[in-house]
Amino acid sequence: LGGSAAAAAAAAAAAAAGVGAAGAPDPMREIIVLGACGGNELLPQQNPDLPADVFTACLTTPIKVALRWFCSRSLLRHDGISKELIDRIPGRQTDRKTPLGELNWIFTAITDT
Repeated sequence: LGGSAAAAAAAAAAAAAGVGAAGAPDPMREIIVLGACGGNELLPQQNPDLPADVFTACLTTPIKVALRWFCSRSLLRHDGISKELIDRIPGRQTDRKTPLGELNWIFTAITDT
């Protein structure tokens, strides 16, 4: 969502959270909203090398998005490293004994510090 749509979504989430008897948000109805931009901002133009919804992709597949972003901006973009190659990295994110799992472990170690 961008611009007024993001503002409307944030306002709807705030209204859905409700207000308790003491005038404070009801802790049983609190809502966390993660947005790609503020209500007065617009999303950037779409890059064909990245997924259509970059924000969600960063949350669900951070390794692949990071590799796509890096390779699209580095000298590697001319060396045959493509989206298809990145999508074929073998393994599971939860298994450190695989290439994808090792990349995920490194990513987690960096982001947790």
